[in-house]
Amino acid sequence: YFEHRLELFSPPYVFAMRPQIVSAPATGGYGQHVAIGCPAPGAVAAVALIRAGSVTHGFHTDQRYVGLEIVGTTASELTVKLPPSGDVAPPGAYMLFLLEGAGIPSTGRIIKVG
Repeated sequence: YFEHRLELFSPPYVFAMRPQIVSAPATGGYGQHVAIGCPAPGAVAAVALIRAGSVTHGFHTDQRYVGLEIVGTTASELTVKLPPSGDVAPPGAYMLFLLEGAGIPSTGRIIKVG
């Protein structure tokens, strides 16, 4: 028997004002400083990378959250420092997020680190 009911979850932050990533690099090397275009960089409290998934046999060893250091801001850009080595962030694809003070995330952008 096929279940015909559906439940839809919409987190409250989806309807709030969210930080925006206007531009971001497609790749970056360990320890590099990269610029992220953002209309309101002063409202950004944190920048993070989340590893793209690679699940096998129901076990996911690659999932990780890597906070990035904000090293500078201008009127329209944030400059962040990428992780120092593969020990912190193994090479590969990550989703880049901006978070405002209450923890509301931007939509993600893919960046390859390594």
